[in-house]
Amino acid sequence: MKKLFIGHDGCIRSGWQMVLLYLGMNIAQLALIMPINIILGIIIGIQSTRGDVSGIEAFLTSYAYQSITIALCNLISIVAIIILFKVMNRKTTEDMGLTPVKRDYKDLLIGLLLGAASITLIIGINYIMGDTRFNEVHITWDLLLGLILFISVGFVEEILVRGCFQHIIYYRHGIAWAIIIPALIFSVMHFLNPNISYIAALNIALVGIVFGIMTYKSGNLWMAIGYHITWNYFQGNIFNIEVSGSAYGRGLIKSIRVEDNLLNGGAFGIEGGLICTLLLIITIIYFGFFYKKEKSYLNKKKRTLIMNK
Repeated sequence: MKKLFIGHDGCIRSGWQMVLLYLGMNIAQLALIMPINIILGIIIGIQSTRGDVSGIEAFLTSYAYQSITIALCNLISIVAIIILFKVMNRKTTEDMGLTPVKRDYKDLLIGLLLGAASITLIIGINYIMGDTRFNEVHITWDLLLGLILFISVGFVEEILVRGCFQHIIYYRHGIAWAIIIPALIFSVMHFLNPNISYIAALNIALVGIVFGIMTYKSGNLWMAIGYHITWNYFQGNIFNIEVSGSAYGRGLIKSIRVEDNLLNGGAFGIEGGLICTLLLIITIIYFGFFYKKEKSYLNKKKRTLIMNK
């Protein structure tokens, strides 16, 4: 029975580790949300006796409340994920790719620039083709709230999927599966998003492969985190389009789809379109075959020892 859960290296088997990490993340979020909901329920109950709860309801549905709450949930999730990873693998945060940012800040900057450029290019192509037009420009607090939100999303998803899942799978199955399997898991994690489609699911898997190759080639998580942050932020809060099917506050530029089609992704946003598919394939080819920097944090010597046991 022990062999079902424990591998030859004395660590919990990779599949169980991923399950525990995902459960731990969600339990940590519940531990934060439940007390908040209880307190809010009491406040609403007291206020309802006075007749008017519209102010509280408006606050609870506001972008400010939702974005800060999600960011706090992501923050506590990051702490839980890191603790579980370190306990189960007896390793440090640097082993999972969170190297000193002072040393690898260039990778972070490259990721931030590439994510912003990728979304701007896709939107630009849609504009040239007449599928998108721009209406208004807004400068609101949503720009800051969205930045906080998507920084937290970029960190928690990359730490979980690339920092943990990719790391864990690599030591058992090699780099190809370590990139592909987490990318597929990443896509599955978005299956319940509004207006999901086959193309959207494919594109999320493809961008997961991009993140995986970036992580492997750069030797850290910073490039993938940076790309992930601006990939989402430029969709939701710069061009004001759906991010993986969901809307997030008011954007700097109001983008309007002229019509829904396979090229622009329709109601799911540009992540569900074929233009995005083409760009991601080109990005995968570039980072997979032409990007030469490779200083992987994955310890190849240790993997050889484990595989030989």
